[in-house]
Amino acid sequence: PKTYVSEQKKMLDNIKDNPLGSECDYCEKALLAKKKFLSEDDLKSPAVLKMVISQNKKYGQELERLKEFENNFYKCDKDLAVANENLKKKKSLEIFTDIVYTLGGVLIALSTLDFTKDFSVNHGLFIVIGIVLIVGSAIAKWSRI
Repeated sequence: PKTYVSEQKKMLDNIKDNPLGSECDYCEKALLAKKKFLSEDDLKSPAVLKMVISQNKKYGQELERLKEFENNFYKCDKDLAVANENLKKKKSLEIFTDIVYTLGGVLIALSTLDFTKDFSVNHGLFIVIGIVLIVGSAIAKWSRI
């Protein structure tokens, strides 16, 4: 009996000296260390049964808390994936409207490029198409705000 008690104390001291373990790890290791030295007679003791029931209840509560945390994690992960997908759509629409806006400006600039010739239908057509593209892209951008 004395050797079991001294071995048990040594194991508990080794567990306490480990600074890397958390409090839960310490409790679990301590319970395992005690369990190794519990005999059948010890397990019949009401005090030992109360301790085991108490530890079981505590671990059950911890398990419920961790399950809730896990469910919240998966919900947040799903929400993040949806938000990232929406962001990709918005980025692609932003790039498209910027390209159309730039194309409209380029068409208007091309219509005024040749000043030696008279104003013709081609120049007017470029101006109209350019203005339509610029107005359309501006409406597309402002409608998303």
